Amino acid sequence: MEHRDQALQIRLFGAFRVLRNGEPLSHKDWPQRKTESLLKVLVSWRDHAFVQDQLTDLLFPDLDQDKAGKSLYNRISELRRVLEPELGHGSQSRYVQRLGPGSYGFDAEAPCWVDAEAAERAYLAGEALAEAGRWADAAQRYRAALELCVEDFLADAPYEEWALAAREAWHQRRETALPQLLDALAAVG
Repeated sequence: MEHRDQALQIRLFGAFRVLRNGEPLSHKDWPQRKTESLLKVLVSWRDHAFVQDQLTDLLFPDLDQDKAGKSLYNRISELRRVLEPELGHGSQSRYVQRLGPGSYGFDAEAPCWVDAEAAERAYLAGEALAEAGRWADAAQRYRAALELCVEDFLADAPYEEWALAAREAWHQRRETALPQLLDALAAVG
């Protein structure tokens, strides 16, 4: 499978899991829960650049902006060390990028496998194959997408408000993909 050769693997469906070089990170690898939450946010919107205020509003809504900004800076530093323990002080991270003054994101080109992205690619490939009348291939891709997103998106963060829209979108995606899989299987016979 395509993700086994990636240095970093992130699973957003079900319980959040991160594998670094094939080894799962445990709870003791995370200095703070907010560090883990920061990764969840950044990876959930991997192609998005967040300004500092957006991240502090999501992660530290009860702190004043000054304390929230300092906490965010510390969590970003911790996250870089968790993902890349060999990263030297002042070195550029392959994953967590500073995209401008007070703007951060998770590099969309970084060598990382994310189950939600793989599920989305499989689903879109299934749609394209179905449109081309390649029903057996479409069924295979729909099945692959559904197997990846069997569990809820970030199921271990059910009360995180920022995750609700993505979770609902994945519920709808599953509800759409299942009949499409059945249609493709029926077309194959």
